[in-house]
Amino acid sequence: MSTNSGPLSSTCAAKLLLAAAALDMAVVVLITKFVAGLTPAMKVGAALFSGTFRGTELQAATTLLWFLPCLLLYWLFVELLLGGASLGRLAMQLKPLGESGQSLSFGQRIQRTIWKLGTCGLSGCHPAQPALYDRKARVTWHSPIAPRAARPMTQWTLKIRSGASAGRTPMALGSYPNFLNAGKGLIKIGRDQSKVDLALVGDGSVSGAHAAIEAKDGVLSLIDMGSSNGTFIGSKKLQPNKRYSLKGVKSFKLGGVVIELQR
Repeated sequence: MSTNSGPLSSTCAAKLLLAAAALDMAVVVLITKFVAGLTPAMKVGAALFSGTFRGTELQAATTLLWFLPCLLLYWLFVELLLGGASLGRLAMQLKPLGESGQSLSFGQRIQRTIWKLGTCGLSGCHPAQPALYDRKARVTWHSPIAPRAARPMTQWTLKIRSGASAGRTPMALGSYPNFLNAGKGLIKIGRDQSKVDLALVGDGSVSGAHAAIEAKDGVLSLIDMGSSNGTFIGSKKLQPNKRYSLKGVKSFKLGGVVIELQR
């Protein structure tokens, strides 16, 4: 498990846990078939079912006889001794932790197991909310695939990837005075330091006042200000003086200069 795992939302955790449970159930079925194939198990099955079943039916009945004990033992072994690290959860990269991000204590494992046995695990079948036994034991689920918490827009940064200014220390949007000005909400970008907030001095493909980033109603947009060499999002050239949403956009280009938007 990666050390960079983060907490999952209740809905995401519930869905991944259901997928993990399906994998674990398949593992238990394989274990059960192995156990049922052992001679002592077959004799038990024969003694109970010989008057009713024959051949493959007897084998199926014997497997069914051993399924619940195997499931219970697997469950107890995983929850109490392995701290919840079942094969299915490992495959889904899931790790149970306490509310403060610490590993589960043995007391929490016992508490969770008791509540799980009491509900037969059925409270964990909801695809959109945490199981009762997780809530009672104060367990949160973590995974490397957990989405990072969104930063405020003012903390997003602009990193210049190419051109004469490449490598400059990225600056947060909130560090530009005009971006925080409720009457403007703009960051102008270009070559002429007297006209813009972010100057790309020395880049001949960039106009004096080339483009602007605007924040309005929580939406970040890019505007070409009538540049000579164009403003691009991917391969799309922006029409002058029109707003283009930067939702989901990782980078854009002013002339020959690529700028990355780091959220």
